[in-house]
Amino acid sequence: MKTLKFLVLFLVVTSLFSCKKEGKAEENILANAPELFNLTLNAVVKEDDDFQIFFKESNDPQSPYEEQNSVWVGVKGNENAQDIVFNLPEGVYPTQIRFDFGQKEHKEILVNSLKVAFKDKSFTLKGAEFFNFFTPDENFVQVDKVTSKIFPVKQKDNKFDPMMYSNTDFTTEISKISK
Repeated sequence: MKTLKFLVLFLVVTSLFSCKKEGKAEENILANAPELFNLTLNAVVKEDDDFQIFFKESNDPQSPYEEQNSVWVGVKGNENAQDIVFNLPEGVYPTQIRFDFGQKEHKEILVNSLKVAFKDKSFTLKGAEFFNFFTPDENFVQVDKVTSKIFPVKQKDNKFDPMMYSNTDFTTEISKISK
């Protein structure tokens, strides 16, 4: 009977110490985690495609968006909403964003939300609110703000490049979580 009590006590003590070590390991991982901006677009995209975001770290509207300051994400077509996650490189503090909603033909893309997160801070633009922070390039995309849908415009060369640019309201919001 004493052996059984000792064995149970030993297992309980071992479990307690193991949990404390795991908790400390997780704390160290979080403390050393890189500081990355994360943008999560929740959308219904029915066709396979590749989405891209460009970022600028300056507020100069005349500076061009450049390929080296962009992130590509493959998107699998799905009838259901999905999260499309863009992780910006470490050390990037964006002030302006350009979304490129693929290069293939889409009948429509439904935008449910955009969550922008940095460290422990974030903000979320839901549904039509997204269109208050992003302006479409009407040569390449049409939008229906009421239904939160994006409609790519076919170009003369039969290509697609639907893009939307962040505005000053977005710059204000993203600067709040950058601090």
